[in-house]
Amino acid sequence: MPPLPRLRVTALGELAKQLRFAPREALLRDIERAEALAGEIDPGRVYPEDWIVFRITGYRAHIDEPAQVVGAALLGDLSALVERLTAAAGLTAEDLAAAGAIDADALAARWGVSRKTLERWRREGLLARRASLGGGLSRLAYMPGAVERFERANAARIARAAAFSRVPREVEAEMLRRAARYRDSLGLSLNETAGRLARRFGRSHEGVRRILRRHDQRASAAGRTPIFGEPPPLAGRRQRIALRAWRRGVEPGRIAARFGRTRGAIHHALLAERVRLLRAHPIGPVPPSAAALTDEALGALLEPEPVRSGLTWRGEMDLLAFIRSSRERAAPVAVEERMRAMAMHALRARAARFTASLASSAPDAAGVDRAETDLRWAARLLATLVRTHLPLMVETLEGAIGVPLEGLRPAESRPLIASALGAAASGVLAHDPWRGGRAAAPVGLAVTRLAAERARSVRPDPRRATPRLSEGVAFDDWTRRLAPWQAFLEPDARFAGAMDRLDAAHRMTLCARFGLGGDRPRTLAELAAELGVTIMRAGDLERRAVRAALAVVRAE
Repeated sequence: MPPLPRLRVTALGELAKQLRFAPREALLRDIERAEALAGEIDPGRVYPEDWIVFRITGYRAHIDEPAQVVGAALLGDLSALVERLTAAAGLTAEDLAAAGAIDADALAARWGVSRKTLERWRREGLLARRASLGGGLSRLAYMPGAVERFERANAARIARAAAFSRVPREVEAEMLRRAARYRDSLGLSLNETAGRLARRFGRSHEGVRRILRRHDQRASAAGRTPIFGEPPPLAGRRQRIALRAWRRGVEPGRIAARFGRTRGAIHHALLAERVRLLRAHPIGPVPPSAAALTDEALGALLEPEPVRSGLTWRGEMDLLAFIRSSRERAAPVAVEERMRAMAMHALRARAARFTASLASSAPDAAGVDRAETDLRWAARLLATLVRTHLPLMVETLEGAIGVPLEGLRPAESRPLIASALGAAASGVLAHDPWRGGRAAAPVGLAVTRLAAERARSVRPDPRRATPRLSEGVAFDDWTRRLAPWQAFLEPDARFAGAMDRLDAAHRMTLCARFGLGGDRPRTLAELAAELGVTIMRAGDLERRAVRAALAVVRAE
C-alpha cells in the first residue's frame, strides 16, 4: 500500500495534526462524522474552516479569520483525512471486517468498475478507511454507509462507468491502420483523426486520442516511426510566451506557426496557462455570507447600477496630482458602498468556485473567461471602494510622519504611498458588509499600523530644508496593483492613455471587455451578445482592438 495521501487543504492538514493524538473512541466518532459530511458537500460552494472543524469534531472552534475551502477541494481531501485518522486510531483488518467494511476488490465488482476508478473517486467523495495488516502493510476498505451515500449521489455516473468497455486489441489495430491512412490521404492531425475515429467506432474522442498518442510514444521509444510524430504540448516558458503573445492580440494561427503546433494545441496550451495563473494567485478569504450565496442571490447583488457603472478604472499618473486629489473629501454614500462591497466579495467567491471546478486536463474556456472577468470586475469595485478612503489614508500618513506628503522626497513618498494603498485595499477586503459597519474602521487600522512601522524611516530631518514636490513626478496607476490577480489580468497599462485616439469600434470593444470606461467588464460571450456576433468573431474583434491600441502607443 502506498504512503498516506497528501492533504492539500491546509485547514484539513492542521486538523489532522491536532487529532492524531486523540483517544481512539474520539477518533472513531470523528471518522464517522467525516464520512457523513462527504454526502452533504456541494463541490461548487465554499465552506468556512470553523464550520468544517465543527462538522468533523463536534467542537465549535473560535477562528478569527477562518479559511474558506471550496467544496471540490474539501471532497478531494476528506478521504485522505479519514485514512490518516483511521491510521492514528490503529484500526486493523479485523476491526473493519467486524464493522462490515467492503474491500476494494468487492466494491469494484459490485459496481463493475476497475480499482483505478475507485482510486479516482476517492478524490471525489468516496471515503475509504485504512487498516493495518502488520509488518508495515495496510489496505483500504469502504464502510457500507459511505458506499451507499456515494451510490445515491452518483448512480448515473456509476452506471456509465460500468457500461464502459475497453477497446479490444483487434479494434485498436484497425484504428491505428485507419489513422495512418487518414494522415497520408487527408493530412489530418492526431486530434482530427481521433475525432473521426471516435465517431466511426462509437468511442469517446479523448479515449481514441489517448490510444493514438500512446502508440506514437511507444513507437518513438522503440525506435520506430510514429504515425503522427507531433511535438509534445507546450509547457513552461513556451506556454507563458504563447499566452503573452495572445494577450497582445497575436492571432492563434500565427502562434501555432511560430511553435510548430496546431491551432487546437495552442488553444489548449493557452487555457492551461490561464488556469495555472488563476490558481497561482490567491483570491484570499471571503466572508461566509458571500461564500454561501446562491446563483439567484448573487445575480441580484450584481444588478444595482452602482455595482455596474461609475467604477474607478484609472488612477492619477502624477504623484502631486494624486496627493492633491486624495485630499478631496466626498462623503461616500453608505448604501452604495455596501452594495459595492457585497458585489466585490460575491464576485471573488464565484471566481474561486469556478477556478476550483475547472478541470486541469480539459478546462472549460467559458468557465476560465467567467472567472477572469469576475476578478477584473472585483478589482474595479475594490479600486472604487479604496478611492473613497484616500482622504483617510493621506491624513493618517501625514499624522504619523508629521509633515505633508509633499514634504517628502519622491523616493520616500512613492513607496510609502504604494504600501499605504496596499494596506487600504487589505482593509477593504477584510471588511464584511453583511455584519454591518463601514469599511473605514479596518482601513484606518491597516493604514495606522503601516504608518507606525514606516514613519520613522521617512520622517524628514528638521536640520535640512523641506523639499517641495513639483508636478511631473511619475506615479504608477495605483488602481492596477491593489489585488494579486491584477498582475496577469489587466490589459496593457498604456491602453488608458490611448483610448481617445482609437476609432469608436475599437474603443468600445476594449471598454466593454476590460471595464476601461467605468462600466463593468464583460465576458467574451456577453460581448458577443452585445455586438450581435458569434463568440469566435467577438474574440477576433478583441484581438483587433488590442493590436490597434498597441499600434497607437508604440507610435508615440
